[in-house]
Amino acid sequence: MKTGLTHKFEDGTFKADVEGSYPYPRYGLTLTKKWSTQNVIGLAAEIANKIYPGLSLKAEGTLNPDTGVKYGIYTLSYKNANVFARASLSGGVEANMMLDTSVVVGHEGWLAGVRTEYDNTEGNLKNHYLSVGHSYGNIQAFLIAQNLKTYTANIYQRVSNRFEMGISFGTELGEGQSKFYSLGGRYLLDDDTSVRAKVDNQSMVGLGLETTLQGCIKLIFSTLIDAKKLNEGGHKFGIGVEIM
Repeated sequence: MKTGLTHKFEDGTFKADVEGSYPYPRYGLTLTKKWSTQNVIGLAAEIANKIYPGLSLKAEGTLNPDTGVKYGIYTLSYKNANVFARASLSGGVEANMMLDTSVVVGHEGWLAGVRTEYDNTEGNLKNHYLSVGHSYGNIQAFLIAQNLKTYTANIYQRVSNRFEMGISFGTELGEGQSKFYSLGGRYLLDDDTSVRAKVDNQSMVGLGLETTLQGCIKLIFSTLIDAKKLNEGGHKFGIGVEIM
């Protein structure tokens, strides 16, 4: 059983949700149910490694009885030591029917992948992605191309058992050509507490603290500061509580 609580000081909204999972190992089946204070009910059922090793089938959906809004997604996935493939069909009230497919293959530290998002309702290809990556020791590097217009490079390094950092940078081609980057890091103070920091080329600074109390209550504090407008307000601050 898992419970989460969030509160936005900007508009005073409060949200809580309760999630429970019920595994049935004999049948390879896991049932999950979820309920939120917005009266959104979610149900999911997944069968893994029972029909065929590495094959997983999952059906999940949400319903808001107050508004009648419904959403569902059906997912088929397969993985082994060198291949991961996934296809999902999703849609519902106020949401187009979308087909999302992806394949990733790996060999001796190298990865290559492709992903497409097709809108069945409108009958067109919304997005497609191509990526290649390499992992060497504690360093991982990836290059991602979105619609052959936006190119992003990500580099991640685990410096030590307590400190990890990453940098992301790229460019968006076209009439409004722009460049972007962000740098972030995470430091583990002890087994239960970690701090995070991130900054990007828009001078947005993100800070976070995450700690676990008595092994079952997780507290998350985060803030997002616009360094170019320190005296103008509008900064964001969040508190999260998760009961595991």
